[in-house]
Amino acid sequence: MDIDNLSGSLIQVGEKTVRGVAGIMQEAGKEIQKRAVEYAPVDEGDLENAIKYSAERTGRRGRVMVFIFIDEDMPTSDGKRVGSYARKMHEQLAPYGTGRYNLGPKSREKRDAGADVGGKFLERAINELRGKVYERVDQLVKRIK
Repeated sequence: MDIDNLSGSLIQVGEKTVRGVAGIMQEAGKEIQKRAVEYAPVDEGDLENAIKYSAERTGRRGRVMVFIFIDEDMPTSDGKRVGSYARKMHEQLAPYGTGRYNLGPKSREKRDAGADVGGKFLERAINELRGKVYERVDQLVKRIK
């Protein structure tokens, strides 16, 4: 193999890897968002609806950036914004948060149906799925070799 073919081969491997990792990140972002919604407390559904996913391509090479976030400016059913409520529930809701707040009736129903409802819902979703993302990237790289 001459140097030009080797260079072209390495570029192809790099491009396949970048595209593959971008796809993995987008899939993982959607999974994390879904899991965070599952873990979030529910009353009127405002907080669950405010947990968002987005992916953006940036730069010349089209790098993908994935965001899972709470849209704090999203209006609630009573005309307020979900922001301060979301922060309180994430940080202070029992279990997993400080325990200042406890699950309400609809959240207990959701928990009793099998969801692990409680504080740190976004953080827990990210932490639980992080290892799976690394495994998927590792498998991708092994396939491309």
